[in-house]
Amino acid sequence: MEYRIGDALIHYVAHGEGVPLVALHGAGVDHREIEAAVEDALRIGEGAASQRWGLRRIYPDLPGMGFSTAVGLTGNADVVTALCSFLDHLDAGPALLLGHSYGAYLARGVAARRPDAVRGLALVCPAAETGRDVPSQEVVRQDADAYDELEPALRAGFDEYFVVRTRATARRYRDGVVPGQTLVDEDALGRLFARWPLETRRARLRGADADPRGTA
Repeated sequence: MEYRIGDALIHYVAHGEGVPLVALHGAGVDHREIEAAVEDALRIGEGAASQRWGLRRIYPDLPGMGFSTAVGLTGNADVVTALCSFLDHLDAGPALLLGHSYGAYLARGVAARRPDAVRGLALVCPAAETGRDVPSQEVVRQDADAYDELEPALRAGFDEYFVVRTRATARRYRDGVVPGQTLVDEDALGRLFARWPLETRRARLRGADADPRGTA
């Protein structure tokens, strides 16, 4: 599915029915990375949240990544504007908003800009206004057969990306990360990241007052 705002295009996929859950992936990939994680989490939890009152899981490609374009967008503030318009386009009431890394930073910007459109906010390894030093990567698990399903050219990227290295995580990298990496518009991301700062002040999420059994 696609939604156009100005000259930019937002591509997205959706599954299920119910309360909208909009999941924003990190930089340098596309919707498939976070889609795989969320859909697996729902299966592992036997779909408890979905069974309770239904979830419509919506996975957009962020501008400049996947099949979304960033034409006319000049910085992260413009990306937030596009995402706010996208939430309005869904016409499903306030959304649950989940973000990972760069997507979490954008989610904070959306929540600050449009607290009426956000029912709840979940941030996974969020990026912030400025960088900081982090601990060195340490491998948590390394299975002997972890690379069996990876082409040799993908192994270094897999090692850089994952600290749990199993055949399952290798498949996740191959199927959910690598395809999006090949679609990145580096020039567009450079332009957006050059104007990085967002207004991320804390705001009461007025959308949290909405009835979770509302229409999808």
